[in-house]
Amino acid sequence: MVKLAAMDLDETLLDENSHLSAGTRDALTRAIARGLQIVPATGRAWDTIPEEVLTFPGFRWAITGNG
Repeated sequence: MVKLAAMDLDETLLDENSHLSAGTRDALTRAIARGLQIVPATGRAWDTIPEEVLTFPGFRWAITGNG
């Protein structure tokens, strides 16, 4: 059983405008409700991750600055 999914931000979790789309928000919410830990993974520094990602309900961790 998968318990954690790490996903890139740019053009994976985030759309071309650097936002979480409604469809992505819905999919993440459903996955988190089923117990899956979603972890944003990015080469960005912590302080450059969009606020809507940092405050998304259920996100607890992030892999940043090239891991």
